[in-house]
Amino acid sequence: MATNRKRTPRSRRESALTPDQLNLLHDRPLSARVWLRFMTKDEKKALWDAHKREVLEEWARTSPCTRPSLWWLYDAPKELVPGCDGTEFFALQAFRRRIGGIGTPRYECLNVVPRFFLGIPSPWIGAMETKAYSDRFAGQPIDPADPPIFESQADYLQRHGCLTKEEVKHLGQHPNLLVPETVRLGNE
Repeated sequence: MATNRKRTPRSRRESALTPDQLNLLHDRPLSARVWLRFMTKDEKKALWDAHKREVLEEWARTSPCTRPSLWWLYDAPKELVPGCDGTEFFALQAFRRRIGGIGTPRYECLNVVPRFFLGIPSPWIGAMETKAYSDRFAGQPIDPADPPIFESQADYLQRHGCLTKEEVKHLGQHPNLLVPETVRLGNE
């Protein structure tokens, strides 16, 4: 029997992902339903692996020379973290080169796992920790007059050969994307 329904190609069908899953993949705020925040690392990795090609294609068009946080977590080139002796499980991370500034990431002074967000260490030593542990370590809080400075995402991606041809062209037209990033006190 004939039908008047129009066939929709698979590529144009509604995504089977929930709005919160899409938001997680694209670094957008999650709704009040916080169940995604309790996903295991393996569940997040499986979600990322299943959708990263499409996410990265769109990301490169809308935010060239940068990457979403799940790319930094799972796909960014890993290096030995400065300050780790290489024997720890978490010693390999994706991190951007530090260019200057005053402030100490917590993992360098306290016995905590190195953590990074978009390739920059987080959290940082605060003034209270400096007072509380002054006899045990030489960590310094972020100096507002000379905060830590890191290479830009574009610089990192270029250094590791992770830019697409279109992004290389975009970077040539927008050299401001190579300006180093400053750690802000609110990002501690």
